[in-house]
This record gives sequence, C-alpha cells and structure tokens, in this order.
Amino acid sequence: MKYIMCCLTILMLAETSIAREVKDVFFGTATESIEVPFGEKTILIFSKKVKSHSKTSSYRIKPEDESNPDYTTFTISPNFTTGTSRVSFILENGKNARLEFKTVQNLDTGFKELTYEIKPKAYVDVSKAPPIGEVELLKAIIRDDSVTGYKRRVLSKSVPSGKRGVTSRLVRTYKGRNLHGYVFKLKNEMKRTKVDIDVRKLRLGSPNLAILSQADFQTLAPKGKGDDVSFVRIVAKPSSQYKAVLMPMTTKTSKKGGK
Repeated sequence: MKYIMCCLTILMLAETSIAREVKDVFFGTATESIEVPFGEKTILIFSKKVKSHSKTSSYRIKPEDESNPDYTTFTISPNFTTGTSRVSFILENGKNARLEFKTVQNLDTGFKELTYEIKPKAYVDVSKAPPIGEVELLKAIIRDDSVTGYKRRVLSKSVPSGKRGVTSRLVRTYKGRNLHGYVFKLKNEMKRTKVDIDVRKLRLGSPNLAILSQADFQTLAPKGKGDDVSFVRIVAKPSSQYKAVLMPMTTKTSKKGGK
C-alpha cells in the first residue's frame, strides 16, 4: 500500500509540473504573430485540415501524430534560439492562415505545453456568447485567458505614450459585442528617471470610453534598475479606439551621484 501511494504521489507531482496553456489565434487577411518558446513543446490546432504549408528553415513543422496524422494538429519546434519566419497554411476549404512565428526564451522552470488553436475570424459568433461583466472581463485579461464571444488578438503595435522616454505598444485586444479590452506594454527607456502612471486619470477618447483600468506597476524604475516595464489593461465601451488612449504620467529624475 505504501508503494502504491508513493507511485501515485510521484505521478501527481509529475502532472502538476507540466504547465498547459491554450491560446486562440483568429486569422483573416492579415498575418498573425505567434510566440514559440525555444526547447518546449508547441502545438498548432487548425479548425480544418491543412493541405499544404510554406517551407521555413527556422522551424520544424510536422503532424503531432506522424504514424496516424489527421492534418489538423501539428507541432512546431525552433531550430535556433532566436529567429522569426512567416508561414502560410492552406486549409482544405481554401482559406489561407498566414502566421508569423517568433522564437522566444522560456523562463519557466517546469515543462510547458503551449497550444494555439488557429481559427478563422468568422468562427466566433458573438451573438450567441453568454454576457460577461466589466470586472470579469478585466480579470480574464489579467490572466490572459480566452473569453467566449471575444476575439482575442496578439499584436505588437507602437502607440504614442505621451511621455518622452517612455515607449508604449499595444500587445493584446479583446473585442466583443458589449465591451472591448486593451493591453498596453509601457517601458521606461530613461536611465535616471522614474515614471509614475496614474491609471485613475487614464482616458480613452473624449468623452472618456474607458470603464476600468489596471497596471502591474504604477511606478516604472529607471531602465535596467528594477521594474522598468508595466502592462496596463483597459476595459472600455465597444465604440472605443486604442489610438485615443491618454495615460497621465509624471517623472522624477534622481540627482547624479545621489542616493
């Protein structure tokens, strides 16, 4: 009995050490970006069978079950520690899923199985989705979840921050019938200046269409001297536009040679 319990414990520990993450990627005419951790297992699941895909020397792409492939599920592995490549997947219904893969370093200690479900944008019928409130949507965005009835996109668009020395990029969008969600990545590029972000005064257009906002860090340390990056998340009305964002920030420069 002790031996059986010991085996069960080992199996449970082994199971909990595997982190599984599923992300939706909705494709249309534009190229969608996908991050592929180096040295880890990444799976692509298509809504239809793949008839063909373009070649790439930077990645190994093959059916997950090579002995009995169904041509909807593939594994992708980087050949190098860094690199990017654009690959077109032609589905059996003639649709073209244009994907850009980017190799990233995996900083997690446990084994990570990352799965991307590749779906056409028309796949989501928001009219049939259950309603979700502002707070619930914000929590889902913080967790980086997929939300039923919301088209989640992974982006990397430069957006004016309104403060010299601070860069801003739009990295996620959540678009639904009743609400929109945005995730911005702010980075302090100044070496001797702290930046305070006042999310309470954050605005999205005029009139202000932002409903809720949240930041990982409301103070950005000088570049390379601590937490110099913060993600800011916004839940807004569906008529909002991300380009209209205004994030009030103040700076404080430390004296040279001072503490």
